[in-house]
Amino acid sequence: MSGISDASEHFSSSDDDLEETLDLIRIPKCEGYFEDVVRQMPDNVYFDYFRMSRQKTEYLAEKFAVSQYFSVGREGDSEKISALKFITVFLWYAGNEACSNRDVADRFNISGSSLHKIIKRLTYFLSNLAPEVIRWPDEEENVIISQHFTENNFPGVIGALDGTHIRIDKPSQDPES
Repeated sequence: MSGISDASEHFSSSDDDLEETLDLIRIPKCEGYFEDVVRQMPDNVYFDYFRMSRQKTEYLAEKFAVSQYFSVGREGDSEKISALKFITVFLWYAGNEACSNRDVADRFNISGSSLHKIIKRLTYFLSNLAPEVIRWPDEEENVIISQHFTENNFPGVIGALDGTHIRIDKPSQDPES
């Protein structure tokens, strides 16, 4: 009998050692960033961080929550992430090019595989949502938009990309244009 108790003490001791080792290699994550920090941000700070108003984020989350992209494969997910958190994580990921996937996952206390699912599902969702929100103006809208740009010394323009720098070579003729 003493051999059995010695063995159980050995296993118990090695279990404790294993737990101590696992505690040493566990990577701490930022807990409560979404739940506490993001939810309490003033709207202007939220806009600076996520490049979208809180109201538009919530609207997008409502649309996403009823889409096929949110519900697909959720039965087996170990992490149950809300539609709002999906959108918020994606906005942070898309708006902070200097952050690694690990940085984003740690900030929002999610696994790397969950971040991958968020990026994939939101990319499909937004791509399929595009025809509803991105469209060419009709003739009447063209005239109104063009007038606005003309009044601001941009004649013949009907649109602009905000916050995007597109590098172009200056033309060989009239390089100052």
